[in-house]
Amino acid sequence: MQAITTATQRHFLAALLLSLSLTTHAAEDDSYVSAMNYLSLDAQGDNADSRQFSGTGSFALGKYLWLQGTVGKLTDDSTNGLGDLNNYGFGTGLKGEHAQLSVNFSHYRNDANYTQRDVTAALDWYAKRFSVGLDVFHRNTDKSFDKTFTRVFPVIGATTFALHADGRLTGSGFGLHGGFNLTEQLSLSLGGMSYDYDSDFDMSTNLPAPIQQQQRTFFGQLIRDEIRRSLQQQATSGLTRSLALLDSSYNLGLSYLLDSASLSAQYFHDTALDSDATTNTVTLGAVIFVGDHWIVAPQIGQSRSDDADDVTFAGLSLSYNW
Repeated sequence: MQAITTATQRHFLAALLLSLSLTTHAAEDDSYVSAMNYLSLDAQGDNADSRQFSGTGSFALGKYLWLQGTVGKLTDDSTNGLGDLNNYGFGTGLKGEHAQLSVNFSHYRNDANYTQRDVTAALDWYAKRFSVGLDVFHRNTDKSFDKTFTRVFPVIGATTFALHADGRLTGSGFGLHGGFNLTEQLSLSLGGMSYDYDSDFDMSTNLPAPIQQQQRTFFGQLIRDEIRRSLQQQATSGLTRSLALLDSSYNLGLSYLLDSASLSAQYFHDTALDSDATTNTVTLGAVIFVGDHWIVAPQIGQSRSDDADDVTFAGLSLSYNW
């Protein structure tokens, strides 16, 4: 297999490592296959007491099909954070001369009461100087918790009760993205997503069954709010935004290709679920080609939110490609 040396190959691999929706014209040679064979180690952290470590392997099966797997751990020690989350994921994709379909699954879980499962799919169509694509997203979020409340109920008056709840949020998202090769070196990417969530729950309390039934709407909103509060702050850092519950988001990015590196800048605008609170995130990154097989990709960024302190984050990826 030839090493990554051409501009087309480097554009493609830079896009993979920086997760940008860059345009890469379907190659007629083996450059695409070469770019899909790599092993990567990643480390990230922010000043809000979150950090993440992961490893990824991607392997081409033939000329147009690939498989990818990721394992890692995210530690969120921020106020009301999620603690230690173990993560694994896998994906696959199929690429033709002018179209590509990719599907990815990710799973996050801690030892206490939180599980999140995401499925994403993208369908892209490529022309010589641009691409357009459709994004589909589905999430199942489960959280269990115990609380004690005092509430005034009809007939029985003020009552203190214990509540155990197994709450679920199920969400779907749809979006579009595109990429444009403005010059041989400069590429533009943009995209947007809209999300919709439904909630459900199982619960047990020391309240009489008739009161539970009468107050089911109250309990449902309480449980939904509890899950939302647990994840609301995740949108305030570029490191943890993939866990956040969002109402909508859009992004804009630029990438510039040099002889032995690719430089990028990307902007995200996120609106939180059930809230008008927004977060703006800017990231700067580079993909540096070291020899024929090694790639180093540093990244730094900052997130600014309406109702939280600014969060600065940084990361480093080391990859071997063949």
